[in-house]
Amino acid sequence: MLEALERRFVPVLVDRDERPDLGDAATLALGLLGANETGLPLALVLTPEVRPLGGRSLAAPGATERLRALVLRSADDWADRRGVAETLAGANAAALREAQAPAPGRAPLSREVVDRALRGLAESFDARHGGFGLAPKHARTGRPETLRPAVVTLLAMARGALRDRATGAFHSEALDEDWRRAASEATLADNALLLRAYTLAHEATGEALFREAALGIAGWAREAMRDPGGGFQAATWRDPAGDEGRDPRVFAGANGLLIGALATSGARLVRPDDLEAARAAASAVLARLGPAPSLRRYALGNSAEGSAFLEDYAGLAEGFLDLAEATREERWRHEAQALVDAALARFSDPEGRGFFDTDGAPGRLLVRTRSAFDGALPSGNGLFASVLIRLAAGTGEARYGELARRSAEAFRGELQQAPSGMETMAEAVAELLGPAPPPAAPVALASRAVAGPVTLEADLVPARARAGDAVLGRVQVRLEEGWHVNAHRPGPKDLVGLTVSVPGEDMDAAPPRYPEPTLLRRRFSAEAAGVHAGEAAVTVALRVPAAARPGPLRVRFRAAFQACRDEDCRPPESVVLEAPLEVLP
Repeated sequence: MLEALERRFVPVLVDRDERPDLGDAATLALGLLGANETGLPLALVLTPEVRPLGGRSLAAPGATERLRALVLRSADDWADRRGVAETLAGANAAALREAQAPAPGRAPLSREVVDRALRGLAESFDARHGGFGLAPKHARTGRPETLRPAVVTLLAMARGALRDRATGAFHSEALDEDWRRAASEATLADNALLLRAYTLAHEATGEALFREAALGIAGWAREAMRDPGGGFQAATWRDPAGDEGRDPRVFAGANGLLIGALATSGARLVRPDDLEAARAAASAVLARLGPAPSLRRYALGNSAEGSAFLEDYAGLAEGFLDLAEATREERWRHEAQALVDAALARFSDPEGRGFFDTDGAPGRLLVRTRSAFDGALPSGNGLFASVLIRLAAGTGEARYGELARRSAEAFRGELQQAPSGMETMAEAVAELLGPAPPPAAPVALASRAVAGPVTLEADLVPARARAGDAVLGRVQVRLEEGWHVNAHRPGPKDLVGLTVSVPGEDMDAAPPRYPEPTLLRRRFSAEAAGVHAGEAAVTVALRVPAAARPGPLRVRFRAAFQACRDEDCRPPESVVLEAPLEVLP
């Protein structure tokens, strides 16, 4: 076989991270060739025109012998039966092109697609151990809207071997169903997705472990993954001997995901270092891989390599939109819009059927792939549709929303047939369709939370009111002896003040009223700070919406604070509380 490879073939080793389009096309071709094999790495035999003759998965049992037989047979066919081989290759290429045609949709897009995607996640949920599906369990790119499976899974992941306590990073794969063994690799993309998930989960539940996990990931990214030229490197791992390996490439898409996650954690967990890291990475990635019309796939040292893919544009644009929202700096919204406009020029299907995964540059494949299935990252098409929706809302330009709708329509058939595995696109469909009807039994959060020396409790006065009535929301803060929280405006810029907000649209809220602080001279600073010790209450004047229906309603409060003693301070924290309200007829 080696002699045949050297004399009669041109062996080409493809890095799937650099050319995901080749990996996707090879997987598709292998299925169409009837090999009935899965698993990486893959081997394909191609004609000089890049048409497939045959293929094998090298992960399958007996793969070496089957690959040897394929190589020798293909070499003989090409030498002795060229016409038959070219006919076969042509038929395979035609099947590849046909597979890219969109599946016909049976009805207009509706919430049924979203419901079926969520049901698929619910059916694959491992209620005993957490996670979705059987081992090995990978970090999922979908964003399940059902809170309980997400909470159980995130808790299991944070408590198990997937989380590296020494570095704060999460490994990419658990090797057993109860999270006791994990693969050694930690990738930037996986951890970016998990940083966002743990940040939002902490905001939704107030669970302290979720905040701890988020801070660990952010610290790992900032301290261990920064590239000397700017941005973040792709992955780290340990070999069987315990030596560390590293992938030093700075990929556009993965950096975009992390920029967005750091911006989210910086804003919602009150982490200025995360926000500054997101800003610095955004500027560096633009400088190294831009400009937008000719964006490159990755940077390595002083060079920028490869044409960017749709997933790179989508990931980077999403990160910039998150950064714009977190910092209120319009520059990043403009940069996101420039990326989107460049992507529209590079990836749009002239027939109006969504977007290709690759551009039409010379040297690309016989077939330009177009997929909305999530893989190691959210699908480029699904993520790009969400970016278009957000850009339409942020700029007021309806054309972006219409393009998002067309993209979803291009995958209507696949979404209606089997939405599992297309959760990112299904989420975009949910955004296009608008808010879902309220669930019959919403998940309730606690009205009381304890965070170290701080106890917080939320209530409403009165707790029963009619639509349109005014009520007073209160967040009581109680501190252990010797501790205080910084006031809303503490004075020194290095302190994080007490902040209460009412997220969501369930209630009309006035600005919170904070108690008068006490001035405290700190041992570690000459500047006095405004603080609250013992007990303090923040009140918010609320009004029940006129359209509120009679029945139970839970009003959510988010409190961010920093607890200190005379000699030191805890890291800033935030909790989410819910207070019950009965809406009278």
